[in-house]
Amino acid sequence: MVKKNHKKILIASIFCTIFISSLFIDINAIFNHKDSKDHKLKLKESSELYNPNLIVSFNSSSYPIEVEQKFEYYGGTIKKRWNNNVFNSFSGFSGFMPIEQNKTDFYLEFPNAFIESDEIIEAQMNYAAYQTGAINSSWNIDGYKGDTNSSIAVLDTGVNISNPYLKNKTIAWEDILNGGMMTDVNGHGTFISSVISGTGITSYNSTESSDLVFLKNYTHSEFFGNDIYPGNFSIKICTLNLSQSDSHFYINSSWNEITDGIDKFWVELYYEGDLVNSSNLTDSVWKSINYTISEEETGIYDVFIKYHKELNKDPKFRFKLNGDFFPESYVKNFQRYTGIANRTKLVNYKILNESAKGFMSDLISGLESVIENRTNHHIISTCLSIATLGEDNNAILNVIDEVIESGIMVVIAAGNYGVQTSNSLNTIAENKNAIVVGAINDNDEVTFYSSMGKNIGNDVIKPDIVAPGGSQLAEHRSIISADANSNKTTVMYGTSISAALVSGVLNLLVEAKWNNWNQWNIGDLKNKVNILKAMVLMTATETLSIREDNPNTDINEGQAQYSPRRYLNLINLTDRAGLTDIHEGYGRLNVLTAIDALTKNLEPNISVNGHLASSNVNPLKAHAYARQVKLEKNHQYL
Repeated sequence: MVKKNHKKILIASIFCTIFISSLFIDINAIFNHKDSKDHKLKLKESSELYNPNLIVSFNSSSYPIEVEQKFEYYGGTIKKRWNNNVFNSFSGFSGFMPIEQNKTDFYLEFPNAFIESDEIIEAQMNYAAYQTGAINSSWNIDGYKGDTNSSIAVLDTGVNISNPYLKNKTIAWEDILNGGMMTDVNGHGTFISSVISGTGITSYNSTESSDLVFLKNYTHSEFFGNDIYPGNFSIKICTLNLSQSDSHFYINSSWNEITDGIDKFWVELYYEGDLVNSSNLTDSVWKSINYTISEEETGIYDVFIKYHKELNKDPKFRFKLNGDFFPESYVKNFQRYTGIANRTKLVNYKILNESAKGFMSDLISGLESVIENRTNHHIISTCLSIATLGEDNNAILNVIDEVIESGIMVVIAAGNYGVQTSNSLNTIAENKNAIVVGAINDNDEVTFYSSMGKNIGNDVIKPDIVAPGGSQLAEHRSIISADANSNKTTVMYGTSISAALVSGVLNLLVEAKWNNWNQWNIGDLKNKVNILKAMVLMTATETLSIREDNPNTDINEGQAQYSPRRYLNLINLTDRAGLTDIHEGYGRLNVLTAIDALTKNLEPNISVNGHLASSNVNPLKAHAYARQVKLEKNHQYL
């Protein structure tokens, strides 16, 4: 379990020591406190938009106890506290204030406090390693696997610490929500952890098939809007590259109607866009497809569900699938579905519930523990595969800055909100110092769900970079990783996966440059984490591709305004803002090039021959070349 300084593992057991003296804090100067007798409790009815779950914070390392006393005086209830000097310039608490007017009156007592909604956050959910170049650079050539005696903190739905794909990976954990044993009912946290550091359980050349499980609840309107008319509708379950001839792709599936509105349901199997098999399904009855892969039909296969919706209905249903298949294999001597940094350890935090939802305050508490346990568990980076579109983000942005100041880089998913609004960017990602990651498909095209970014101020554009995240479209690979509750695999997509990949890459860079934790932990850590960020961003390359188009929306996401643009100007060393855009940042992740830029040198006047390809020509080729060059001052080079 995660060790705590000053406290036990249960968050409910926190005891804060408050120093109220002029030596530590000037109460009147910071809080402008007023006499309480001027105020009375208000019972005015709150507006419908009022969120009674609040975060109260200050730009100081602690606050006086009377702030809490006043909050409770106005009818509030304290839930979580951050007042033990873990942060240098942040402190506060979360709580519940049922009356909106009382919140206003409380603020009048402490006008220098920041009061914001405790926003709801949610999860954002191998070939991907091959696509980024990680396999060539880290596994086959240099042997980098993230073996640095260090760890990555993952704040998510938890983790199944006994999952065979993550054997001996989790060295510490904490359930922020309940304070109990670590679990992962949802499965998102286990999947993400396996993307980072999974070991796999089946050899690359095994004659055994891989098992696939899938279970998900669907609401029609969440995919297709509130259309009242009847019709046939299709949803992709997964896309797999089945490259072994004379093998079998076996699918056994069932569905259950939760609310009525479906009168026909079937599963369809496509090969490179053509329907090759299907099965009509009756509610709660399992039926199977067993398809033989001939030598002429190796390649990309899609599994879709299709159903007929009745008039004026918005059906909800559950779909279940079990299958087995022989996957594509790219790397000799490595297990199938190995994580990108497969020797890295993990520190897992449960901050989201079984529905993959939680509160911003739980995220803050998790990050507080990350700072406290940096040296205990050798934490190098933190993966935040979570998002919100809630507007209140002052507290979390300050906390993320504190984590980076402590020497831990924070990697954040851009969000899965697409281009539907001008503010689609995950508001947790509006941080200038973190690495914010969008998603691309297996052709290096920005996925339609990857949130469009924006200028967050001072010409800082987010996202910073894009990495593989899987696609919802036909004929584009799904991301395969560990299922939380079995020894099987499952499929997901999302900027969550993209952020997880970049988190793992940071540990590869540390291993390549500093070899181990002891060397990494010497010197200016804030500068070191910024070097990691710089290497990743500087070596990214433009995709030169239009964004995927979602066929289920009225918007054409493939239009130029929603797609990455090509940088055509000469590089201006004093103004690099033009090198990035709001869709792909600096471009797609190139792991090999980032490692080379950090570890290899090039002598002046030396010629180098090689081949580079753009993403739209071949997403698997090298896209960039980078070396360090030492130049002498006042010396002219040709």
